[in-house]
Amino acid sequence: MSRSGRRNLLDTDELGREIAAALGRERYVSLMTLKRDGGEVRTPIWIARVEDKLYALSDGTTMKIKRLRRNPRIQLAPCNARGKVSGE
Repeated sequence: MSRSGRRNLLDTDELGREIAAALGRERYVSLMTLKRDGGEVRTPIWIARVEDKLYALSDGTTMKIKRLRRNPRIQLAPCNARGKVSGE
């Protein structure tokens, strides 16, 4: 995590190259994190591809980051800026 409290949420070393390439063509993805009770929370986030890595920036105090720290299991899906997942 950087001094600003922002962190790199996505690392292509952990994602398959094919998935990373597909997500890298998107401007937004829906990030699904889990609440303590197991409920899902979906948040549209902006992503950018730089070389072989995908980046998403967020303030370290946001709820999505707090949920991510508590439970690193996530789902990603292409979406628009309002969070409507493509193909739904």
